[in-house]
Amino acid sequence: MAAPSAADVRDALHAFGLERDRLTAALAQAGGIGENDLAAIEHLEQAGSLTQTELGDRLLLTRGSVTTLVDRLERAGWVRRGRHPEDRRLTVLTLRPDAGAAAGRLGVDGYEEQIALAAGQLGADGRAAAV
Repeated sequence: MAAPSAADVRDALHAFGLERDRLTAALAQAGGIGENDLAAIEHLEQAGSLTQTELGDRLLLTRGSVTTLVDRLERAGWVRRGRHPEDRRLTVLTLRPDAGAAAGRLGVDGYEEQIALAAGQLGADGRAAAV
């Protein structure tokens, strides 16, 4: 079998992006949250903790919009605000310890299992190309 062309890779990545967008919309809808809310949860899961400014920068939100988003996530029990250890002017956001259980209700666990399965099937060259 011939190696995929650059165009094949581009098309596959584009298709993946479109399917990821559909998955995000479905997960957010199933959880009764907005897509930006879900994106914020994913960023916090990946980073561990972020300041509100860092989260806003990642989501391309204004300061007011990120405050509203964080207020919503805090009320819903997803995140908690804390003091920054070095700069008291900053607020640090972390996922609540029980947020993992809520994520399971969204169906994220099955998605993450499938990603882990796919990653495990890659050979060394495929893993190197992916990262």
